[in-house]
Parts: sequence; C-alpha cells; structure tokens
Amino acid sequence: MKSGFVEYPVTLLVPKDFGTPGALVVRNKHRNEVFVKSLSVTLPDGKEVYFLCDSWVYNVNKYKCDRIFFSNQVYLPDKTPPGLVQLRETEKVNLRGDGLGERKPWDRIYDYAIYNDLGDPTKPDDARPNLGGNKELPYPRRCRTGRPVYDVGKKNSVLETPCSTARSLWSLLLFMIFKQEYCCRWRWTQFSKQTHVAGGLVGCCRSI
Repeated sequence: MKSGFVEYPVTLLVPKDFGTPGALVVRNKHRNEVFVKSLSVTLPDGKEVYFLCDSWVYNVNKYKCDRIFFSNQVYLPDKTPPGLVQLRETEKVNLRGDGLGERKPWDRIYDYAIYNDLGDPTKPDDARPNLGGNKELPYPRRCRTGRPVYDVGKKNSVLETPCSTARSLWSLLLFMIFKQEYCCRWRWTQFSKQTHVAGGLVGCCRSI
C-alpha cells in the first residue's frame, strides 16, 4: 500500500450460491470520515473482484441511505445483472438530489443553481446581477448549496446569502465543491500561481 494508506482484511460470509459480487455496501461507524481508496474481494476459486472507490465515507448516521460501491466490471444496460439494476437506479436518484435543504460536507448531490451570490445586494456599489437562468445566458451553473435566500426588493431577484464561513478563496472553494472533488493543496498552489501569472499578463496587455 502507498504511504498513508492502511489495508484492512475482512472476511465476508455469504451463501455458496451467492455468485460474483457486483456491489458492496460500506458503513462507517467511526465518528470521523474515512477515505476509501479501493476494495477487492477474493472469491473461493481465487478470482478477485475489484472496486475502485476514491471516496470519503462519513459516519453512517450522516446518510439517509447506504454508501454503495460498484465493481469495475462494466455492463451494457440490457446486460446488467438484475441484482444491480435497482441499486444503480437508487444511486442515480441519490446523486441527483431533490433540490431541497442546505448541502452538508458529506452530501454527494450533483444538482446545480445559477450564480445568484455574486456581490452584496445590501450595498449598491457591490451588487451584481445573476449569471445564468435566462434565455440570453442560460449558463453558467454552479453546484447548488441550499444556503438561505433573501429578497432585496427587486422583481424576480432572489439571491443567496454569501458564505459566511468562507474567509478566503480556498475556504470558499472547499464550501462550493464536494469533498471528494477537492484537489490537493499542491495543485491548488500551482493553480494559484498560474492564475496570478495570467492576471498579470492581462494587466500588461491592457496597459499597453
């Protein structure tokens, strides 16, 4: 195993006619989240089934449904084993979300919202229009956070309150992006350097 990772051997008891597993349910009963890199199951005949996870798993009480990981075996829709069809449909529904509530760090919900949190609408000089959500500019989109909204009195202008916990660009990105989508700090540092260089070049071009 790579440095920083720990391998846990587990024995699973299943009926003899269980067949080849296509999915595993992982329940974390520890109070802290655990990063699951991969899983592998060795069958009685010596065959191994691999599950690439690369995902954070929080305490089981944080979830409304079990965390399911599927094997690396790929199936066409009409070739998918019956036992996996319902599990995959359930997983898709969970990832879509219901558009309600404020997103928590342990959520894995890929639903989207317009950019309606730019600037500070309570200060005229800092107010910014919404981006996306209209015929002229249907995009861009950002991940929905479900933060409280307030109406500043303008017609059809409901804006999200700014992220009060984001004290820097780094912390804002951590709030807006799912934990398992984070890039490491080294990559973020390189990205910041490139952004500064690009911004400097733009400033030079404008001054010329």
